[in-house]
Amino acid sequence: MITRFTIGLKRYEVRDIKVRDLYYIMDTEKYEPKTAAVKIIEHLSDCPEKELMRLKPYQINPLFEMIMNELRKKEAPLKTEIVLNGEKYGLIKLDEITIGELADIELIKADAEGDKKAHELLSILYRPIVGRYRKTYILENYDGSKSRIRAEDFLDLDLDTMIGAIFFLTTFTEISTNHMKNHYILEAEKILRETHQDSISKPNKVSRSSGLKFFTRWLGATHLN
Repeated sequence: MITRFTIGLKRYEVRDIKVRDLYYIMDTEKYEPKTAAVKIIEHLSDCPEKELMRLKPYQINPLFEMIMNELRKKEAPLKTEIVLNGEKYGLIKLDEITIGELADIELIKADAEGDKKAHELLSILYRPIVGRYRKTYILENYDGSKSRIRAEDFLDLDLDTMIGAIFFLTTFTEISTNHMKNHYILEAEKILRETHQDSISKPNKVSRSSGLKFFTRWLGATHLN
């Protein structure tokens, strides 16, 4: 997103939104709408507030709306390779994700301040490229400590790349969860059918059947969460 505007004889440009800018906007939105709009545009364009106050509502409103439209995006193209502060990073393969990565992702999701830890999540999803084999990149092995140190660099990642990566993670998680849930349900139904047939000749197994139904519902709910 590149938006230019002129006040007097000076031209200003609203820069592309980065993760650190997103956090600033989240904090600033608590102000009264007009004040928030001026502060956010000032932050993204380096145009002094006193200059912005010279604009008419019909001039500043469309500018602010363009910024907010960027924030309302729910999905964006996925970038599997990025360059950030001179370092080349590659997106991890989610079907090869380790327990350590999963645990750290869950900690971020469970954190009360999780909305402001997108950069930490991104530092898990992207790791330094250390080599290549044919057309495939090879990533540095996951290290939680290194990931947390690198997280500060991801404050400079652009908004579209962030949205693309998180949308991909969310979609992958939903598909995997539904697949896992359906698998457990089918297996449980099979066991229930076998148990029901056994209970015809062995009535004492009926209680096991009802307990299994509860277990199946709990298992499905657990993996859905």
